[in-house]
Amino acid sequence: PWREHLAERHGVTSGAGLAALLLDRYGVGVLPASAFGEEESVLRVRVASGLLYGDTGEQREEALAAGDPAGLPWIAASLSRLEDVLADLAP
Repeated sequence: PWREHLAERHGVTSGAGLAALLLDRYGVGVLPASAFGEEESVLRVRVASGLLYGDTGEQREEALAAGDPAGLPWIAASLSRLEDVLADLAP
């Protein structure tokens, strides 16, 4: 259902197209799976999760030491933003 929806609504038919849509429309930078050897037509992307850890050395150290890093405000905000983007794109 995602493939058909993305093609009809956004003209997305490849991982590169999906990556471009995510960057242009939502400011979310990802790489298409084709950058890692998958077929161009695969609608998969890869996300660098290291950016979630924080903007400062202190935040990154706290995230790496946390028992529940998703509960930290800056990580929770990033995950919430990603959830919003996916909800907006959903069929």
